[in-house]
Amino acid sequence: MDITSPTAEFSLCSMNNQPELDKYKQEIADLYTRRSQTYDNSDWHLQIAHRLVEYGRVSRGQKVLDIATGTGYVAIAAAQIVGSEGRVIGIDISPGMLAVARNKALELNLHNTEFLLGDAENLDLQYNTFPTGLSLTRHYKLLQFA
Repeated sequence: MDITSPTAEFSLCSMNNQPELDKYKQEIADLYTRRSQTYDNSDWHLQIAHRLVEYGRVSRGQKVLDIATGTGYVAIAAAQIVGSEGRVIGIDISPGMLAVARNKALELNLHNTEFLLGDAENLDLQYNTFPTGLSLTRHYKLLQFA
């Protein structure tokens, strides 16, 4: 199967509803869940998200995985570019951040996005499922992998 084609299927194998997190990761997830309702109060995140999507050369029809999606800024920016021919999945360990991301996607009527609870270090992805992956790390380095 050609994974870069618009009809390529997304596959996240065995994505559980609740990832098993160690104490440190659970503290991080809880912290970001508490911050989720005010996290978007700054234009800074939006600016960085658009720069990351531009840097990642996201284009119409692509399949994109946004790791540590938070409130979905990067995933939503990518979803608007890939259009109905593409698909974007956002992964995060914070249920509160994902709830905000899902609400944003609904308000924008984006049907090409999905937000899943998961640990970025323990994703069970089928080989070569996502030709484009984007992540904004905790040090705000821009990453792209293929």
